[in-house]
Amino acid sequence: MTNNESIHNLMDTIQRSMDELQVEIKPEKLESVVCLLYYSLKPHGRFFHSIKHALDLTVEGQPLISLTALFHDLIYYQIDGGFHHLVQPLIEPLIYEQSSAEGTLGVVYLREDLDSQDPLMKLNLHIFDFQPGQVLNPYGGLNEFLSSIVMSYTFKDLLSITQLARMIVYLEGTIPFRGPDQHDRDYFHTLAERYAQINQEMKLGETEDTLREAIQQAVSLANRDVANFAEVDARDFLDNTWDLIPETNLSLRQNELYTLRDYRVALQKMSGFFSFLNPSHVYHQYQDSPSDEHLSALTQRAINNVDIAREYLSVKLITSSILDAFATLSGGDAPICLFMGELPRGGSRTIRLEDFLPTINTSNRARLDPHVWQLLDTGRNKESIFDIKNAPLSLLTYSKCSAEELSLISDATQELICGNRNAYDLIALIPHGLREDIGCALAKMVPTRRAQLKELLHKISEA
Repeated sequence: MTNNESIHNLMDTIQRSMDELQVEIKPEKLESVVCLLYYSLKPHGRFFHSIKHALDLTVEGQPLISLTALFHDLIYYQIDGGFHHLVQPLIEPLIYEQSSAEGTLGVVYLREDLDSQDPLMKLNLHIFDFQPGQVLNPYGGLNEFLSSIVMSYTFKDLLSITQLARMIVYLEGTIPFRGPDQHDRDYFHTLAERYAQINQEMKLGETEDTLREAIQQAVSLANRDVANFAEVDARDFLDNTWDLIPETNLSLRQNELYTLRDYRVALQKMSGFFSFLNPSHVYHQYQDSPSDEHLSALTQRAINNVDIAREYLSVKLITSSILDAFATLSGGDAPICLFMGELPRGGSRTIRLEDFLPTINTSNRARLDPHVWQLLDTGRNKESIFDIKNAPLSLLTYSKCSAEELSLISDATQELICGNRNAYDLIALIPHGLREDIGCALAKMVPTRRAQLKELLHKISEA
């Protein structure tokens, strides 16, 4: 089959895994598991954490890894806006949600009265190192822990307790971006110690060799889960990043009904993520698996891609903030298509802001990062639902500003976001030529604000 999103691909993968395990699964059970996965991974908001991503991580001949891969993103609280009704019967008795401000997700807690003597609950709590009553952090294991709970109880009558324990270990390992433990060892050493302890306590039957194998397989799955960080082509890496943005920004899924402010906030959140991410914590190793050489190569590519992404997003955030500021001072926030133009769809093209921008001067290209220039000029490799592949306005900004000017505008952008600088100050800080290029292009693009935009440009020039 060629359709990676196919419900039948899910069915075939589960059936194949069960055959490899020599376990009979009844048709009605198979169908219920497939539907659980399909309805959980198929929703419109799943642009990256999708059926395709789950299937991409399966490995023929490694059935426990494959089954875990299918379940590892089953629950994604912040993407799905809560929990799917199919998983609620399993997790509702285990958690409670404390409501938050209207329009935002609440805080999720594990219940105090969990039956920690239930073998599957005991395994999950121990392997994840969670305690009854604790807060479940959406970025620190909430999704993985609850996905593991659903997975465990889905297969409890089909697989042995040791097989389930392995799968829980594999799934726990997919919590991303964790640094070394308190002894400066890779995180998976800590996981190995917890698994060895519960293996002894629950008499799971793992030997020293099989324990090592389990952790190494967990590392392999975890590293493949974030394989996009090691893309050789930064454009492919940014394609995946642009799939992630609408997952956590509901407004960007709405067919260009989002505003300039919505777009700026989305870039701001992704830029913030990359600014705090340590690319040395993306990939992991346990007892020489992967080899030092391979781990070093993966980590270096992650470092390169994150460095490029940071600068690329910085320029994109600057230009989106400039547009936001022009909008604020000329009449307020507005649909992004009013200022930028409609996204090209199906070969058709309407008027766009870049039609009114000057030709890019390439004489400054030599002093700029060639990867960032290429990304802004020719663009990422694939289309996005909310953005064009290239970035003409950002390229103009990148080409016309010195490194010092970009740094000053970037700092001012952050101050604007934090409320410590106003929109007028930001626009006044832009070099005169660039400010005129953008302001005049907007005056042509948005005739309803032409007078206000021209008056703004004149006022700043006279100041």
